[in-house]
Amino acid sequence: MNIHVGDEIELTEEVVPENTAEKWGSGSLPVYATPAMISLIEQSAVNLLAGKLEEGQTTVGTNLNIAHVSATPVGGTIKCHCSLTEIDRKRLVFHVEVTDNKGRVGIGTHERFIVASEPFMEKAAKKIRRLIFLTLCTQKWCRNSYSDTFFSYLLICLFPLRLGKSSCR
Repeated sequence: MNIHVGDEIELTEEVVPENTAEKWGSGSLPVYATPAMISLIEQSAVNLLAGKLEEGQTTVGTNLNIAHVSATPVGGTIKCHCSLTEIDRKRLVFHVEVTDNKGRVGIGTHERFIVASEPFMEKAAKKIRRLIFLTLCTQKWCRNSYSDTFFSYLLICLFPLRLGKSSCR
């Protein structure tokens, strides 16, 4: 792992109709949307870490504490400066400042955790299988032991086949 406190990056994007509050549904005005700013902040942190983690690792966003303090209209240019300020085992904290040509647009912190990609996705797949099973059962499709066995087989064996991980071949 080749990450260090003080690593930094700056990303830029133009404010266009597609990243306005009006388009995102986060407001009614044609100004830079808070969700677009959050997305730029996360992209900045991810890009800062690109190529610096161990094989099979990635990061997931876990916390954002951001103030959106000024509006930027369509045609403006947004810059996001992101710097790594803390490394606590697998927890990474970034200071972010978003500006336009008139000054500060947003400021705050973003936190990400380093995870092993494959076990993380296996856990997510297990969660969705469980949700599907519970949904089927609440719809009264699991009325007898045959149904239980059949749906268990579907969820345990067939769904993982799509992920290439089934042990029920």
